[in-house]
Amino acid sequence: MLITNYWKNRTAMVLFIAIGLSSGCATFQSQKTAKNDIPMQGQKQISPELREKIATEAQKAIPIEPPLGNLPKVSYGKREGTRAGIKYVYEGDLLGDIYYGKGKLIYSNGFSYEGEFKEGKYDGKGSLAYPNGDHYAGEFRQGKRHGQGILSKADGKRQEGQFVDDKFSAK
Repeated sequence: MLITNYWKNRTAMVLFIAIGLSSGCATFQSQKTAKNDIPMQGQKQISPELREKIATEAQKAIPIEPPLGNLPKVSYGKREGTRAGIKYVYEGDLLGDIYYGKGKLIYSNGFSYEGEFKEGKYDGKGSLAYPNGDHYAGEFRQGKRHGQGILSKADGKRQEGQFVDDKFSAK
């Protein structure tokens, strides 16, 4: 798509052109930006020389393919370690050494999370099981319960609704 501004009879015009290079036709829409805004549409034959010039200019302006060779790749893996003296096992998607994508994190103290990770934190949809028997299923953002969710307490109580910054919101 080529966007061109031009003036006609002292009225600013904007012309949007989508060109079918193989057919040699230009489909256009124009819109007056001053009074009497009237959208117009149509088709017009364009010369092979103009078609070639537009194709050449478009290739200069628009990158056809992003450089994907340097992006890190997501892989599936298993990691074991210790945090704050508690052993854990992570199994799932990794971006380098960072939890990224879907995975499961289980701590030796009974705490576990299964769901989506982003930049090493709970982010997206998932579920937490707490050592005391509580369970949360819902949305997370930057490692905290955030969004729609359900917290089921071990004593049978239940909080369902919006969580903001890891806290239940009565809204």
